Amino acid sequence: MDTMEYLLDNGLKVIAREMHHAPLVAFFVWYRVGGRNEVPGVTGISHWVEHMMFKGTRKYKKGELDRMVSRHGGIWNAFTWIDFTVYFEVLPANYLDLSLDIESDRMINCLFDPVEVDSERTVIISEREGAENSPEFWLDEAVTRRLPGSSIRAGGNRSQERPPVDDPRRPLQPLQEVLLARQRGCRGGRRLFLS
Repeated sequence: MDTMEYLLDNGLKVIAREMHHAPLVAFFVWYRVGGRNEVPGVTGISHWVEHMMFKGTRKYKKGELDRMVSRHGGIWNAFTWIDFTVYFEVLPANYLDLSLDIESDRMINCLFDPVEVDSERTVIISEREGAENSPEFWLDEAVTRRLPGSSIRAGGNRSQERPPVDDPRRPLQPLQEVLLARQRGCRGGRRLFLS
């Protein structure tokens, strides 16, 4: 099984590998942006944008894509890490076009409704607070803090002079603008690849 790599004219890298042991397609979009690219005062924004990418587009209303993927027996999800944010679908092989449509649409047309932005703030804060109950979380914070270019400072995100993006004290309207700018800035070909 050979892995094929293609570099498109716009800088987008496509990595493909055929595997015939199951009639499925796994389609991943990797954005080369994550927590490492954040600056003090807007930490957590990569994770927040990840959540907002599931809230609908101009073409698909909120929940419509979830129903479509489920109806075809698939799954879709995303995750954010230090150096990347990934969105993916696993579907029956004859639905690759659906994955391509989903990702190309939300890459450009994702909605950042102010009500949804505010709602996801609560979800992000809850996820972080839940993680803070784990010793592994604090170990990871301590190690990550020492990485070159890390936006995490001594004492974790909560000790910064300006509150982080996931802090409920931060005003909402500028956040929506920051989230949109972040999402738009991640779309360039050299910042993402498909696998």
